[in-house]
Amino acid sequence: MYNIDEKNQYFMPGSQGAVAITHINVSKDGKHLAMCEKFLNEKGRVTIYEILGTTKKQELPSAPDQSKQFQSNEMVCSAFNERKPDQIVTLCGEPDWTIIFWDIEK
Repeated sequence: MYNIDEKNQYFMPGSQGAVAITHINVSKDGKHLAMCEKFLNEKGRVTIYEILGTTKKQELPSAPDQSKQFQSNEMVCSAFNERKPDQIVTLCGEPDWTIIFWDIEK
C-alpha cells in the first residue's frame, strides 16, 4: 500500500502457504482490505486487514465449521457491503463455486 499523503509504503503479506493472491478489494469507507488467496492443499481463504493499522483483522474461514461450507482451494473474489463495511461476500472457485456471506465482527 502506498500512502500518497505521507509518501511512504508498506506491505501486507499473503498467508503462509498461499500460492496466489486471486483478488484484492478495499471497503468503500477505506478502512479494510480483503485479500483472496489460493492454496494447494488447504481450502481457500480471505484475509481482512485494517488499512490504517496495517494489521490482520480476520482470516475467513476462521472456524472449522465455517470451512465445511465449501470445498474449493481458492477464493476467487470478494465484495464489501457498502452500507455495513464489516460484512463481506466471497465467491469460492471450482468445484463448488459457492457464494458465502461473512460478518467480519463475528
